[in-house]
Amino acid sequence: MKTNRTRYFRNYHLNTKYGISIEQKEQMMIKQNNNCSICKNKFKNSKDCNVDHNHKTGEIRGLLCYRCNTGIGYFKENVIILQEAIKYLTKC
Repeated sequence: MKTNRTRYFRNYHLNTKYGISIEQKEQMMIKQNNNCSICKNKFKNSKDCNVDHNHKTGEIRGLLCYRCNTGIGYFKENVIILQEAIKYLTKC
């Protein structure tokens, strides 16, 4: 069945890249009330959320929507740059 195969490959991807299973990701979604950790927008489904992790240590931080995950990536996970962006937005 296509859905079993799709679930198998999703599970394989999560396991190889992050060391977690689909079930663990689903538990993380429940723990976060099905919301992005940053903007708090609701996830439509499990494909709608990204596993956010520290690129240096590999440690999983939580689940984010595509936009928040991409934003952190564009700022290269650099807290100083993010703080400068906050200052900029606050003064403008």
